[in-house]
Amino acid sequence: MFCSNCGKRIDDDARFCEHCGMPVFSNLTEEKLRELHKKKTAAQAAPPQAQPEKPLGEGSLLCPSCGRRLPEGSRFCGFCGRGIAR
Repeated sequence: MFCSNCGKRIDDDARFCEHCGMPVFSNLTEEKLRELHKKKTAAQAAPPQAQPEKPLGEGSLLCPSCGRRLPEGSRFCGFCGRGIAR
């Protein structure tokens, strides 16, 4: 699947673009959009979680909010939408 905002390739199950942070609106109901907005707001307000002590491997990155493994070069989490500091 491709982001409708920046045109870059994203995972088919992504809720947010990993490159520009735009929500992915395909197949989302108004209720799901409200729920995603609520989760994103809560994730942005939450303090970052501690990174694991073991190295994840070269180029591996975890979302500081939800802990999901992110593709190399991600600027945003594709699951919760949190921006990734570099």
